[in-house]
Amino acid sequence: MNLYVFSDSHRKTPAMLALISPPPDAVIHCGDGCEDLYNVESDIPVYAVRGNCDSSRRPEELFLTFCGLRIAVTHGHLFGVKSSLTPLALHYKDRADLVLFGHTHTPFDGVVEGVRLFNPGAACREPLSWGELVIEQDGVALLTHREG
Repeated sequence: MNLYVFSDSHRKTPAMLALISPPPDAVIHCGDGCEDLYNVESDIPVYAVRGNCDSSRRPEELFLTFCGLRIAVTHGHLFGVKSSLTPLALHYKDRADLVLFGHTHTPFDGVVEGVRLFNPGAACREPLSWGELVIEQDGVALLTHREG
């Protein structure tokens, strides 16, 4: 399964859409522009949470499972991720194998308090920043940060 992960697109929809080729199995948006992909006609499933700049009714967190991998999606502003990633990691510890978040506009891929955290960076700046998540049948996740 191949998923693209975006965050902080802030209405830069055309530039973000240009990156969605070939089409992935799904797209995940970590907020601040969470509606950007819903306004585009496509058969690609979109999962999104709202961020601090969104007025959407989207949830502030999502729990998804693909091939046995438990994924939590949040924007991150409620956990103070600009100061520390520890509150975010502790909140999702034992609840998710992988946490996808945004808000900082800075890419991050690492383990904090035993929890794998991934921030794709910002899809509103040049170069655009996003993530590609490949999940194998046994739930193994291969995450790659992309720019372009």
